[in-house]
Amino acid sequence: MIEYKNSLNPFLEMKIFVENVLKLAKIYQNVNNEVYLKAKEIAKKFKIENFDALHLACAICAKVDFFITCDYNSVKKFKDDLKVFTPLKFLKEYEKHS
Repeated sequence: MIEYKNSLNPFLEMKIFVENVLKLAKIYQNVNNEVYLKAKEIAKKFKIENFDALHLACAICAKVDFFITCDYNSVKKFKDDLKVFTPLKFLKEYEKHS
């Protein structure tokens, strides 16, 4: 998902940054039937676009601790066990717990 979306990024510096961040990942979640079904559930329940729901479903199936996104629509709409943060909100939370 993220690799495909990053391949469409017209900003070279940001594209390289995302590629480097991905290299740090300890796990990689493929889109499989479980992810697809979860994404359909998320899209319907929270009225989130399918592509964004797929990102969230990948995160849930990968059992991540939190999900950071600049998609403010997903942050506002998605209210479930997975913690979804904007980058700024994540930094504020991180500072509180450090």
